[in-house]
Amino acid sequence: MTKISRIPLAEHERENLKEAFWQVLVRLRKTRDIETLLINLLTSTEVEMFSKRLRIVKLLLHGSTYAEIRRELKVTDYPITRLSNTLHADRRFGAILKNFLREIS
Repeated sequence: MTKISRIPLAEHERENLKEAFWQVLVRLRKTRDIETLLINLLTSTEVEMFSKRLRIVKLLLHGSTYAEIRRELKVTDYPITRLSNTLHADRRFGAILKNFLREIS
């Protein structure tokens, strides 16, 4: 499991770091550049986890059942439920991913 430093950062420092990360992602235009960045910043496990989460969302949006998602992706109900709840609670999240997934499908 991914761990963070035991020495906590101040809230404003964490927010500044995240904002810098978001800005890097926004500025990258080429798939290859994004791939290079993330493969070198993230572990292979983190890349797989992130990829599975995106696939879970896509399957949920296409009406797949929890059982179908569990079987295809070898995941527990926890990530499926968490992402399903997020899709229902955060309309912006759902809209962003619906539009994105429509473009790449």
